[in-house]
Amino acid sequence: MIIVSPTAHTFGENQLAPISNESAPYNAGFSQGYVNASGGNIPLKGHHTYDFVVGYINGTASYWFNRGDTEGYNAISPKMPDNYTDYQNYIDGYKQGMTTCADTGCPPHTLEPLPKHTDDNHKNYYIGQHDGSVAADNDDNTNGNHSACPNPSSHTKEYCDGYTAGYSDEGYLLHDA
Repeated sequence: MIIVSPTAHTFGENQLAPISNESAPYNAGFSQGYVNASGGNIPLKGHHTYDFVVGYINGTASYWFNRGDTEGYNAISPKMPDNYTDYQNYIDGYKQGMTTCADTGCPPHTLEPLPKHTDDNHKNYYIGQHDGSVAADNDDNTNGNHSACPNPSSHTKEYCDGYTAGYSDEGYLLHDA
């Protein structure tokens, strides 16, 4: 098993922290699918392995679910994607976000509110959210605690807010739900 240390995190706006139990092609596809769904524009050229394609599809689905979850939790009017599969992932996340407070009385893991000002449609927030979730999973496997945004001087505040939200939300799901 490969464990990525969140303190060594140097990924930027076009690459996410790798998921520890997945292959390199899967993680490359996941990053590209997630980033492109969030408004990135990384060309999908050439032939790709099965793992890359599955990662791409799952990365896209993960982005839309995370976005729906965050927007539902923050009671933001839904912003529906055009694609049916993306729509369904978004709605599933939105429903989860809306019911979190009703079901648990707003637990202490509350998601950070989306930053009011963004110049990238919250892309960096959602990338940070993913990376924080991965760090929480890795910490659960290693009994670590890397809940603070890694290398904050090399990330935007929006990324760090997303990282904190992803870490605390995933930590809550792992231990308290």
